[in-house]
Amino acid sequence: MTASSVPQRAFLCRCRSPFPSWSFFEPLVVALMLLLLFAESDSCGPPPRFSTMKTDDIQESYSPGDEVVYKCRLGFRHILNLPLMTVCQEDNTWGFLQEACERKLCRHPAEPMNGMVNALNETFEFGSQIEYVCNEGFRLIGTKILHCEISGNTVEWSDSPPHCDKILCLPPARIENGHYTNSGKDTYEYNEVVTYSCNPVSSPDKYSLIGNSQLICTDTGEWSSSPPKCEVVKCVYPKVPNGKLTSGFGTTFLYKATVTFECEKNFNLQGSSRVTCEANSKWNPPLPECVPVSTTPVSTPSSTKTSTLPGSVPPSHKPPVSTEHPGVFPVPTEPPSSKPLGAGLIAVIVIIILVGITIIVILLYILLRKRKRGNREIKAEYTTCQNKSTTSGE
Repeated sequence: MTASSVPQRAFLCRCRSPFPSWSFFEPLVVALMLLLLFAESDSCGPPPRFSTMKTDDIQESYSPGDEVVYKCRLGFRHILNLPLMTVCQEDNTWGFLQEACERKLCRHPAEPMNGMVNALNETFEFGSQIEYVCNEGFRLIGTKILHCEISGNTVEWSDSPPHCDKILCLPPARIENGHYTNSGKDTYEYNEVVTYSCNPVSSPDKYSLIGNSQLICTDTGEWSSSPPKCEVVKCVYPKVPNGKLTSGFGTTFLYKATVTFECEKNFNLQGSSRVTCEANSKWNPPLPECVPVSTTPVSTPSSTKTSTLPGSVPPSHKPPVSTEHPGVFPVPTEPPSSKPLGAGLIAVIVIIILVGITIIVILLYILLRKRKRGNREIKAEYTTCQNKSTTSGE
């Protein structure tokens, strides 16, 4: 007796049951148990909650007929004709009840003298805000924004109302060698103006007013700027070699005097043509310069052609002479060729690429054939397993 050389394949077949598994019924069983649990309950749960009212009678369960009474929360008041009570019904549900309280109102704020009140929430209810604003020329003294908040068992504004005072400035500072108008007052009102000027002198060196001549009393109770100064400012005569004045002529140049320049023929202006005498008695920007116009001829490249004999090397292309061996010229080395690829080489590259693509396609086709053959074998084995299972069951 000889052993068969054909290997025997062991088939392990497990047919799936046509009925759903236990995991399919688990959620249904849990839901059914919860439904039975609540169906057997014969009481109401905790009473409903509201944002404007509350109850102190809170239990886990209530019997049918039990009543729960509510009261308004702090900052709220009861709305007439709306109930504050609910009853546990026979079907273990609470009777209908809605919000029966509304926000309390703070008293209407009084308008301040020389000001007004703005309702930021367009109401004076609990939780709202109001803003106090003063008229122009008056300053707010106190808290600008008030809140309607709880105060004991009622609601009140968070602070006392502010008031509006007239804006006043103290007298401005006096300056040396000068004075200001409307002096001699103890206070100055909002937007009031004083004007400074320098005292006159008999000498030719007059005082110049340096700074703002007018100061204004602002809404902060301060003057708009520091007071000016009266000082002697005198700049030197603006003389520029090879240049001349075109405006601002004079013999004396005081504070803020301005002159302009231009240069004579064949000279160019370097710097600013317009300068001003500043508080430090110097011209700003500095005086310009007049520099001669350049007359240097522009050199042009030579157009002379050099003739070369046959076999000779042009001067610009002669090879360098060797320093080690005088009279011996080094052999020039040709640069690497940068000619484009020939048509034959391009054809070879294309053929190689096409051959590679063809080989890859053939390999993929063989692999797919083997995979389909294996799938058919597995399907045949599964059918045999099913037939054997049916036969054994019979």
